[in-house]
Amino acid sequence: MKKYFKDYLEEGFADKQIEKLRKEYSSIGKMSYEQGLKLKNMVSKYPKDVLKQLANENIPWISMFAGLQLKK
Repeated sequence: MKKYFKDYLEEGFADKQIEKLRKEYSSIGKMSYEQGLKLKNMVSKYPKDVLKQLANENIPWISMFAGLQLKK
C-alpha cells in the first residue's frame, strides 16, 4: 500500500525529522511578513496531534505557530 504525505502527517514527525527542522529553523533570525504567513499557513494544515508535537519541540518559529494554532 502506497503512503501519501497526509498519512505521514497523521502519524507525526520522526525524531530525525524534528532534529532536521530544529537545525534548519534555528538559523533563521528574522522573518518577513510574507515568509511568516507562508509558514503559518503550512503549519495550520497539520492535524491537532502533530500541532501538539511541534508546539512542544522548541523549534524556532514552527513551535510558535503550532502553539498559536492550538489556541484557536
